[in-house]
Amino acid sequence: MTQVGEGVAVTTVPALELKEFEAEVIEVTFTDGFKTAHNKSQITAPHWPAQLENGRYSQKPAVYKFGSSAAQNIEVKIKVKSTGYSGNGKLTGIGPNMEFEGELPLSSGEHTVQVKLLTPPEELSWLKGQVSWGVYLPSMCASAGTTFLDVFFVFNDPSTIAFFSSDGVWAEALRFLFLNARPSGISSETDALAAITRMCFGLSNHKYEITRGAASFGGATGTFMLEDYMSPAVKTVNCYDQAYAIIVFAGALGLVCDGLYMRPFGFLASTPLVGYGQCNNPFPGFKYSTAGVPNSVPADFLLVSRNDPDRAAFGNHMFCEFSQKIYDACAGPVTGGVNRAGYASSAVDTATTLYGNSPYATARAGTVSDMVDISALGADVRAVL
Repeated sequence: MTQVGEGVAVTTVPALELKEFEAEVIEVTFTDGFKTAHNKSQITAPHWPAQLENGRYSQKPAVYKFGSSAAQNIEVKIKVKSTGYSGNGKLTGIGPNMEFEGELPLSSGEHTVQVKLLTPPEELSWLKGQVSWGVYLPSMCASAGTTFLDVFFVFNDPSTIAFFSSDGVWAEALRFLFLNARPSGISSETDALAAITRMCFGLSNHKYEITRGAASFGGATGTFMLEDYMSPAVKTVNCYDQAYAIIVFAGALGLVCDGLYMRPFGFLASTPLVGYGQCNNPFPGFKYSTAGVPNSVPADFLLVSRNDPDRAAFGNHMFCEFSQKIYDACAGPVTGGVNRAGYASSAVDTATTLYGNSPYATARAGTVSDMVDISALGADVRAVL
């Protein structure tokens, strides 16, 4: 104890500093992606929030060229409520096969933060799903909510190609392509063309129009009915439709694929026909009518003997060329294994004796010299509907 009047030492305990932090991401914008359309209208910023289709796909996806420079300028708008914090923290977003990072002011208010994709894909990719955002501060991490992001990575800008130049590449076309051709992981342009060709050839709801070879999707008209082509409805196709399909889906990846028109073509060498099996008689109606086989249908006569007088030929044919290799989703499929000369020698039956005989007295087998770029005929793809 102390005597009266003796001094007393008093220790002052500093008041604890109040620290609070809350954050919520309210918008995400992919500022440097390619022009993209959904439902035939150009997508506008922000890319999130956005409605989902079937709970799995964003109506506002972004599209980039794959490679190290992809998705490096993404704007994230975030609302911060902060007490006792200053300076900057780190904003991160983590989702399926994607991670984003940027620097965030820790002061209260709405901030627009530049973030980048840390490991951009080096091949064709489709990244989508819920991204969880968090803010790293000294001694703690705060959640900043979740966003659904949907991003495609392709070879080049599809909107530089005429038929996607107006509103941008169709998100629906990319989605259809990635779901059906499964090109994710492909970095070779020719491998991508092969995958597209196999997809177009293998769609279960499309069969060749074996009555007269009529187009159903605008093939050779300059306008491809892309929306109808992607519909699950059962329809017939011809070689014009299939060539247009390859050209347009290649364009969705930013690749320019040429169409070739060959006239005459001649008799088709035995090969699978789209929607059917082996075929060397793509218009079997005449053989069907003369055969008189009970309970038969025309498709039963798609393959006949080489010199059958009721065998029908292709008057002309359309297919595709990319990097001097041929791609055909009507017959084959032909997926880039041959050039023009190789295609002419393998696709056309030159050994049949039917050439020069009735009803093909003036017919001949087509050759490389009979191939012409469809743009020279005014039949190149200029629009999609």
